[in-house]
Amino acid sequence: MYKLYENIKPLEQYVSRKYGLTESVMIENAAAALEQEVRLHTGTEDAPVCVVCGRGNNGADGYALARRIAGEIPASVYSAEEPESEDCIKQHAAAAAAGVRFVSRASFLRELAAYRIVVDCMYGTGFHGTLGDEIAGLLEKINNAPCFRIACDIPSGIDKFGVVATMSADEPLAFRAGVTVTMGARKTALYSDAAKDFCGCIRCAGIGVSSALFESGSPDAYLLSVSDMRLPVRIRKSVHKGDFGHVTVAAGEKEGAAVIAGTAALNFGAGLVTLVDLIPKRRTAFRMPPELMCGTELPANTTAVLLGSGLGRSDYGAVKTAGQWLAAHKTAGLVL
Repeated sequence: MYKLYENIKPLEQYVSRKYGLTESVMIENAAAALEQEVRLHTGTEDAPVCVVCGRGNNGADGYALARRIAGEIPASVYSAEEPESEDCIKQHAAAAAAGVRFVSRASFLRELAAYRIVVDCMYGTGFHGTLGDEIAGLLEKINNAPCFRIACDIPSGIDKFGVVATMSADEPLAFRAGVTVTMGARKTALYSDAAKDFCGCIRCAGIGVSSALFESGSPDAYLLSVSDMRLPVRIRKSVHKGDFGHVTVAAGEKEGAAVIAGTAALNFGAGLVTLVDLIPKRRTAFRMPPELMCGTELPANTTAVLLGSGLGRSDYGAVKTAGQWLAAHKTAGLVL
């Protein structure tokens, strides 16, 4: 199980106070994590890389990355916006002193097809609203190029709530990464439905302390992993189906959804599954698997209730009945 945070700025401030980590140290660690990912995808080949930088500390991470790989990997930087934050200005100067090659927009677009990797260090978690026309056009070209794409912290175009507000040809537009290296802790935005098509594989990188020390605040959500799954495994030899719970599925307006959900519950390990019809005197049009039981009342031994699969909106009586269920069986596990 992983902790997810909407905003990690308070966590960064905490580790800065408690452990003396400066912004420069955190930027260097972020750049090191990006470097590791870049080297993983360039291998031993002399593959050209371009880092696209913004004006804030996400851009600072990008300039630091370019400085770290300069001289070993052919690295270029395109400054999509001029540096503004103090750390971004410092890292820009350091990259220039290290001999990093800076390219114009025209040169970047002309050379785009030749880059093995493009790294997005434009906006990060500070982005909100919609992309400007110039940046939107840039992202469209990068997304259609044959390069591998790496995002720093969060793909540009996704805000801290996981919303992708910019549209292009009636489709959401953001940097489409193959890998997102998110810094410090995982963000809730990366796991929104809208963000899923843009984040690729998500890797979390430390920026100076371990996850155990960094994730000191209460998370906004949790991400379940395979190790969190607890299947109903037999421990005793002498058991029967009643020992593995009784799932009740509310069959509303679209009863086919309830049939599918009930079958899934059985396949997942539930011992008993009952479909309770919320619409009186209806005969289902679906062929029922013989393992599913049917009824019109919530069984007394129900241990979990599934409410919402095909419930519909047109039959208020069904919704009212479901509400009465919940009031009468407050101790049963509920899945909505």
